[in-house]
Amino acid sequence: MRRVKLGLIGAGLIMNNAHAPALEALRDRFEIAAICSRTEKSARALAERFGRPPIYTDYRRLLEQPDVEAVDVAVPIALNYEICKAAAQAGKHIICEKPPAANLADAAAAARLPAEYGIVFLVAEQFRYLADMRKARHWVAAGAIGKPILARWTIVQTYDPANPYAQTAWRQQPAHIGGILSDAGVHYMDALRSIVGEVESVQAFVAGHGLLWGPHDTAVINLRLAGDVLANMSMTWSAADRVNMLEIFGAAGTVRVAGGEATLLRPDRAPEKFKAVDSQGFREEFEDFYAAIVRGKALDMTPREAYLDFAVFVAAIHSAETGQVIEMQRYLQGAGL
Repeated sequence: MRRVKLGLIGAGLIMNNAHAPALEALRDRFEIAAICSRTEKSARALAERFGRPPIYTDYRRLLEQPDVEAVDVAVPIALNYEICKAAAQAGKHIICEKPPAANLADAAAAARLPAEYGIVFLVAEQFRYLADMRKARHWVAAGAIGKPILARWTIVQTYDPANPYAQTAWRQQPAHIGGILSDAGVHYMDALRSIVGEVESVQAFVAGHGLLWGPHDTAVINLRLAGDVLANMSMTWSAADRVNMLEIFGAAGTVRVAGGEATLLRPDRAPEKFKAVDSQGFREEFEDFYAAIVRGKALDMTPREAYLDFAVFVAAIHSAETGQVIEMQRYLQGAGL
């Protein structure tokens, strides 16, 4: 099996806790050819896990290496577009953490990079690869609940100053639109869009209750999706409880996803349950990235999809600030996508 020579850009929490374990499990498909971090100590520590490849403290030096054919970008969101554009110009395939840019114009430009430079570009929205979400998508697409009518997703995360992600300076003082709402929220929006359909209208209210995540840590977002499906996404990172439940109500049944389990509920039938086993989405997204590079497979997750996920949160912030309902088609006019 051919191994893709991959350069790692970033040696922070998500790289060490999620990307590196996935790549360690896929050593037959990826060879780590170089590592870059702003601090040499972090780069060396990560390099120890992959046979001590060359390390750099400037990503431009890594991109100059001819044996690096693809890069994994896991850096603060405000740096994503700059690095991805440079990688595309260097002819490198890209997998990049979400969202792909700090603002909507750059996110749109990121979505154009594959066509402009002939590269594979996957944005790491791992929820699209989760087994429970895939099962929910299959049930809805197969008509198991009839026409979808209403969806609601409740996301309650505990206020925890000890959370290492919350201690990250760029999350506490975000340079990207939406702060934690868009940083984490795009995962949920991507799953919802992939299961139910495109967002047509947005109305939102936002608030901030803590000091961990910047100005906004709580939102209620009302959506109208294609086919007159109405949805509500309520989220907070400042409560005492922890809840994560998606429900999709249809004319003939309901799909519920919670705790890694998808359940299909229909009148006069026993519930059908699907339990996801050892599926966190990270390994699956790297498998998709590999198949696109080596076999030309169409990606399940593209930067255009990531742009649309991010755009909903940018529109939600605009709605909250202005009190308006945002019509997405009009809002996105001129983006070039």
